[in-house]
Amino acid sequence: MSSLGKVIVLSGPSSSGKSTLSKAIQALLDVPYWHISLDMIWYMQPPQREDPNWYPTSAAELMKAFSRTVGMLSRLGINVIAETGFLDPSEIVDFLSDLPEADILFVGVFCTLDEIEKRGITRPDREVGYSRGHYHRVHSHSEYDIQVDTNVLTPEQAAATVKAALEQSSLEYVLTRTRKALTSKCQ
Repeated sequence: MSSLGKVIVLSGPSSSGKSTLSKAIQALLDVPYWHISLDMIWYMQPPQREDPNWYPTSAAELMKAFSRTVGMLSRLGINVIAETGFLDPSEIVDFLSDLPEADILFVGVFCTLDEIEKRGITRPDREVGYSRGHYHRVHSHSEYDIQVDTNVLTPEQAAATVKAALEQSSLEYVLTRTRKALTSKCQ
């Protein structure tokens, strides 16, 4: 069996720069990392998804498909950059259940709401105001190993921050501590 792949989780609201940062991280790191996003799972659904009776996949089911995919890749020894925005603490707990032993660097991706809304207008796959609805929820329940502000940092600078955190051997990851705490509560 191969060793577990490392996981970098980029958590932030829609249009905060997670996908752009993922590409910059891939370009910078010396080892390969696959990139997967919750959006990619969403777009695997049939095009008729706008009809609620066509494909009744709930947000929880989509998040489960996402976390299981990330977990499977890690168990195969593949390093993964996983981008999402956890809207509820229970989503983090579910995510961790699919990655029981992986090292996970948890990165908060921040940006001002004004900038996010400007970016969102240019996206044909987003309704105007989409990000506003969950902008404050994404970061309200999370502690991060590191935070990057894409309003201030270029993608390359933010990627260098992520790389430096990965190289810091003394860092005990937030999600590792969270997993340990949850495990001890369940015993």
